[in-house]
Amino acid sequence: MTKASHQALCLRVVAGFLLALLAKVSSLQYFSGDSPGVGAHVVVNVEGVINASHTFQYLTVKDLCSCRMACWSHVNCMTLSATPSDLGDKFECRLSKTPIKDMMLEPGPQSVLAYWFDKNVVVNHGMQDDGLLYISSVQWYIFNDSLAFCSQHPGFRILMLKTVTQMQVGEELATKINGHVPIDLIPQPDGTFLWGDGTPFNQTVVDANGMAFGYWGGDVQAIIRQDTLHFYTSSSWSLAMCHANPFGVEW
Repeated sequence: MTKASHQALCLRVVAGFLLALLAKVSSLQYFSGDSPGVGAHVVVNVEGVINASHTFQYLTVKDLCSCRMACWSHVNCMTLSATPSDLGDKFECRLSKTPIKDMMLEPGPQSVLAYWFDKNVVVNHGMQDDGLLYISSVQWYIFNDSLAFCSQHPGFRILMLKTVTQMQVGEELATKINGHVPIDLIPQPDGTFLWGDGTPFNQTVVDANGMAFGYWGGDVQAIIRQDTLHFYTSSSWSLAMCHANPFGVEW
């Protein structure tokens, strides 16, 4: 990686962190790993820092990128957090060997959390046509464990496929993994359906365009297969599929 490329990436991380501080909102930045020496990873703003019991090395560094490069270059480092230091223009950096899905944060100021997909054994599907970033697990879960897997990766959530493009992406990824993936569409007692954020299914473009689905009743959760939308029992097994919104597109 050239010095210029490293500086450009560093400025992007710092800018995202400062914007999140000013706006007081969470944000996620995605680095595809196309540049040598970086690796595909995300940087997300969180409240708190990596728990001391999960930290194997403490560093005081001059900038966020120095912390990131320290973790990337260490064979055992899987996750990091970086927080502005009391020493002025420096950062307190915590490196961890703990997978992000098992990570614990302790109370603290807003900080940067970064984790790499390959170090954390996560399949990176990259940015898709709907403008969202997709990852999946390497092992199979029942629905509630898929839900937990996504929530354990800061910045990601289980799939909501509200638009035709999002549904097409879901179908393509289901085909890619040769199976099916759970989505956050929940049957209600009155026979209607809600997306995980509370949006009524019948008010989304997917439903308005007549996407077919089957419903078998009982304790069920939604999945997307290669062909269409189905439901299955929440005790059925599937790969966990999650998406994030690094560019703030409508979802």
